[in-house]
Amino acid sequence: MKTVKERLEEYAKTFPAAEEEKIKMAVEISKSAFWEEAEKLPASYFDFLYQQVGYIRKRWWGLQFLALTLLWWCIYNSYVQTGVQSITGITAGLFGILLIPELWKNRTYQAMEIEGSTYYSLRQIYAARMLAFGVVDIGLLTVFMAITSVTTSMRAEDMIIYFLLPFTVTCGILFGTLCSGYQASETWAFLLAVFWILMWVLVVLNKHIYSRISVLTWIVLLVLAIFYLGYEIRKTLVLCESFWEENREWS
Repeated sequence: MKTVKERLEEYAKTFPAAEEEKIKMAVEISKSAFWEEAEKLPASYFDFLYQQVGYIRKRWWGLQFLALTLLWWCIYNSYVQTGVQSITGITAGLFGILLIPELWKNRTYQAMEIEGSTYYSLRQIYAARMLAFGVVDIGLLTVFMAITSVTTSMRAEDMIIYFLLPFTVTCGILFGTLCSGYQASETWAFLLAVFWILMWVLVVLNKHIYSRISVLTWIVLLVLAIFYLGYEIRKTLVLCESFWEENREWS
């Protein structure tokens, strides 16, 4: 009975090791064949988007739906305006925080290098995931605000201030942390978002501060938050391919 080592030695004699130049040639031929076939049958962006949606765990959308349902129930059964404002801000922050697991998934599982070596770039992957979450979240928020404005005493403009403003700022914090030059973890992003929500609740509960803030000021803050969020999203898409290449500060 021959040992494994003896069998390997016999195999090496029968089939000598390939030359390095031939190996490189085979790799180049394989790469050329791959790109040639890929160009023949390119997947449409909608097909690619559908594939990325399949990778997203739907539990997060379910939790976002549950958060909005609980918020509607609290608004419907609440008689204290200040309490509604606080609960709305907390729920808005939670609604945004639920984005963290999916946005940080490739960092958490150290899959940046693998995704960066695929046919589609990291920029396209991030764009598809952001678009999927954007479409679903806008749909959920539109339905929620329409039902809330009809079935409760809270006006649509109140929802814009008390929900959209803290939600937009929360998302700006999350994307700002995501595209930071430091290897920020999802725990750090979560803590920053929670800190912001606590600050928001303190402002709303403090009548001396809250009463001095006019509606126009809230609107200006919301517009600034939207611009900041757009800047951070653009920054994420532009610099996402550098996340796994080097650890440096981005201005």
